Amino acid sequence: MLKSSRSDNGVEFNMSHFYASKGVVHQLSCVETPQQNSTVERKHQHILNVARSIHFQSHLPLKFWGDCILTVVHLINRIPTPILHNKSPYETLFKSPPSYSHLRVFGCLCYANTLLRNRHKFDPRAKPCIFLGYPFGMKGYKLYDLHLKTVFVSRDVVFHETIFPFALTYPISPNDSVLPLPIPIHDSAFPLLDPLLTNSFPLSSINDSPSSSSNMNPTTEPCIPSASEITPHPSRKSSRVKHTPGYLHDYHCHIATSTSDPAPSSTVSGIPYSLSSVLSYDHLSSTQKLFSLSISALVEPTSYIQAVKHEE
Repeated sequence: MLKSSRSDNGVEFNMSHFYASKGVVHQLSCVETPQQNSTVERKHQHILNVARSIHFQSHLPLKFWGDCILTVVHLINRIPTPILHNKSPYETLFKSPPSYSHLRVFGCLCYANTLLRNRHKFDPRAKPCIFLGYPFGMKGYKLYDLHLKTVFVSRDVVFHETIFPFALTYPISPNDSVLPLPIPIHDSAFPLLDPLLTNSFPLSSINDSPSSSSNMNPTTEPCIPSASEITPHPSRKSSRVKHTPGYLHDYHCHIATSTSDPAPSSTVSGIPYSLSSVLSYDHLSSTQKLFSLSISALVEPTSYIQAVKHEE
């Protein structure tokens, strides 16, 4: 039995007759002192932080703020928390773990199956909607019809959780009448031009005069040049100056010898002006010197001219 309840001075909590009938003591906090009701205020902040995040992702108009709050509470009640020993509030209350298979991305595009009533053979079998959350007491999804601008509940829904129709590319004020972007109906599987038509009618005939188009034979195939008529373009060699990547400036690359070796470094490593002519590892021990020099003993060719000089 609830003994007492503490709230701020909001008029929505002014239910003195209800509290008296239930034997509950109603406590009030001082004005502008949320610290006196710290537990509720922290949970209120938690709910608003998550609600803002899903609102920013979905780009829904501000009039759907209530659906954001309800969806966030539905999710928080099913997320494990350290306060309840890594159990969710749902599991603590109902003594069984919650199901996550029904969860979907808030505000995403979805298609709800149309009802059989008043539907003929050529009517669409699905209508585009926005997912708004989980209705209480029903095994379905709360949806917003993009065409009729109505809210309804449906169970037969196909979700596209990476598409947000209200995600416009420019900022919107809360008072604007927001309309979603049009949903494209063509893709790579449905080309704009029928391949049978493009094979029968050359595209160049679009710009022909009306007189010439009247003499066009629909069965004439487009003229395709033969391989001998196509003049190959000579390959162009890039004149761009090549530089060593910046991340290699802090490393000593391709040092295959030390300054104490009698042979010049350019003849051993194959690289002119090698760093071994100005950098010495003679101060290292013999074991450490052999290890350091063996790291770059095998040089990978960086061009075709270097690669053809190796048998491998």
